[in-house]
Amino acid sequence: MPKNIKKMKKQHIGTTSINLFSVITIVLLAIGTTTAKAQLNPLGASYFQDQYLNNPSLAGRQQGFKLGLHYRNQWSSVPGAPVNYSISGQFGMPDEHSGLGINAYVDRSGLLSRTRVVGSYAYHLPLNGEDSYLHFGLSLGFMNQHVSQGELNGNPGDAVLTEFNNQPTYVDGDFGVSYTSNQLTLQAAIPNLNSFLNRETRNTVDQGTYFASASYRIMADDDMGYNVEPKVAYRGIRGHKDIIDAGLEFSLGVNASKINTMVVYHSSKSVTAGIGMLMKSKLEIQALYNTQTASLSSYTNGTFELGLGVRF
Repeated sequence: MPKNIKKMKKQHIGTTSINLFSVITIVLLAIGTTTAKAQLNPLGASYFQDQYLNNPSLAGRQQGFKLGLHYRNQWSSVPGAPVNYSISGQFGMPDEHSGLGINAYVDRSGLLSRTRVVGSYAYHLPLNGEDSYLHFGLSLGFMNQHVSQGELNGNPGDAVLTEFNNQPTYVDGDFGVSYTSNQLTLQAAIPNLNSFLNRETRNTVDQGTYFASASYRIMADDDMGYNVEPKVAYRGIRGHKDIIDAGLEFSLGVNASKINTMVVYHSSKSVTAGIGMLMKSKLEIQALYNTQTASLSSYTNGTFELGLGVRF
C-alpha cells in the first residue's frame, strides 16, 4: 500500500470520527487493493481471450479492430469490496507489421479509486514466412489515485487525506516481447515501468514486477473442430511470493463459431475457471469465476468476471 494510506490507517479514530465501515475499508485496502497489473489474480481473460491485457507486444496482432469490455466483482459479501472495469481496443494496421492498442482500467475499492490509461504500439516481425513472428510492444500512459472524501464519514479536511489526494498523476507504462507461431507462444513482459525504473515510487506491495509465459496449442483435424492449449505462466509480485499459473483452454466448434472452457490453477492456492462463446468470428462472450486465495477463503467468497469482445 502507498505510505500515506498506511499513515491514515494508523491515525487515531477519535480525531477524524471515522466510522467502523471506513476502518474496515482501509484494512481491506491494505490486504487486497492493487493496480491494473498488480493483482495477485489478474483479469481471467488475460490468460487466453485478451492477452494484450498482460503484454503490449500482442496489440493488433490480427488485422482489423477488436474491442474488449471486462467487469469484475470481488468479495461481493464484504461491504466496500473491490470492483474493476477494463476497456481495451486493438487495431492491426494494414501493413500487417504494426499494431495499436489502448487500455483503460478502473479499480474501485471502498473509498479508494485508481484509474490507469495507456496507449500501446507493437511491431510484429515475421521470421519464417507467415507462420512465425517476433513481437515487440510498449505502452505509455498515466496513473491516478484518490480517496473519495464525499463518502467519508469523518473530517473531509483531514491533512493525510488531502496530502494523498493532492498527489500528481504520474506517467506509467509496460514493455513486452513475445514469439508466436501456429502452435507455440512465448511471452515476457515488465509491467508498471514507473516503479521498475524509479526506486522512489516502489512504495506499493502486491505490485507486478515481471511476467513470463509459454503455451502450446494442440490442434486437431479441421473436421473435428477442436483444439487444446496448455499454458504455464510465472509472475513476480513485489512484497509477495512469486506466483506460478498452470492451466489450459479447450475450444470446440466449426464455421467460425466456437465454445470454449478454461481452467487455471494459481500457486497462491486459488483457481480461475470459465466458459465462453465465439459467434461468427465477431462476438465473444466470457464468464469466469476465481476462487479466493487460501488465506482469505474462510472470510469471503471469490471473484466473478464477465467479458465481452467485438471484432470488426
